[in-house]
Amino acid sequence: MVEGLQSTDNDILETQVSCRHLIDISPDAVLICHNDKIVLANDECLKLLGAKDRSQIVGLSHAEIVPSEQLTAMKDQLRDVVHKGFSAPLMVTTVRRLDGEIIPVERQFVAMPRHDGSMAVLIVLRDLSERTRVAGRMMHSETLVRS
Repeated sequence: MVEGLQSTDNDILETQVSCRHLIDISPDAVLICHNDKIVLANDECLKLLGAKDRSQIVGLSHAEIVPSEQLTAMKDQLRDVVHKGFSAPLMVTTVRRLDGEIIPVERQFVAMPRHDGSMAVLIVLRDLSERTRVAGRMMHSETLVRS
């Protein structure tokens, strides 16, 4: 019986380490929120939000990285994800960096059940700043050609 418990504990630990590794190597910004607080952020998240180290992000309310005009909609979507235990569709929105700059991103919420029965939310963010700049330059070029 004890051997079975040790094996299960080892399996859980291996799964946790594997999941953390996947988050760390993701090319997208990934953070995990629990009870409205950021509890984990990968290196890409640090870059996206303009943080020098994790201590600047971990512990923040997720509301602190959302422009105020989007806060109500984001909280409603997060509440639905947590209560219904599903993923929200990918959407284009914006986030606020630590320096206050607002940047365009693709965002997705994914419900993550925790060992204690509560629910965390994995948030994946993809920076659209460069894509937005290129699209703007293309539109400007097209306008010039038509003139």
